[in-house]
Amino acid sequence: DNPNYMHRAGRWGIRNTAIAVKYADLVIGPETGTLNMAGCFDTPKICMLSHSSWANLCKHWKNDYSVQSRQKCSPCHKMIFSMKECPVNEKFKVCACAAEYDPSDLMPKMKEVFRKWRRTNSTLIALPGLASMEQTDGSPKARGSLIH
Repeated sequence: DNPNYMHRAGRWGIRNTAIAVKYADLVIGPETGTLNMAGCFDTPKICMLSHSSWANLCKHWKNDYSVQSRQKCSPCHKMIFSMKECPVNEKFKVCACAAEYDPSDLMPKMKEVFRKWRRTNSTLIALPGLASMEQTDGSPKARGSLIH
């Protein structure tokens, strides 16, 4: 149990997710709606690019630190609806481009973001509802949580 980690996959709707990514210190993940929402805000983000290229998806995002998959076929610029046309990562049973990341790809980016963006008063975001996330002046109550 880590007080800066909140498992919210499948528990939040789109609005709660959008407000959380707006106030997060960093959003990390694959090419999903959550990362596209983060692209609407100044929130630092690391998109784990698979079938899309940086120029195709992220070039207009502010504070973007995305990484491209190490898979040779990435980016293919195809929407992946089945694994019939893609090499498969046997360990995770997903398209290889979605699994070919190494911590050494992500850690330098994370360190760079936190060197630039770290707030001195990082604390846990209270997220049961939108109202609990903002102070009376409309500013975020807290920052620094990992939200999954």
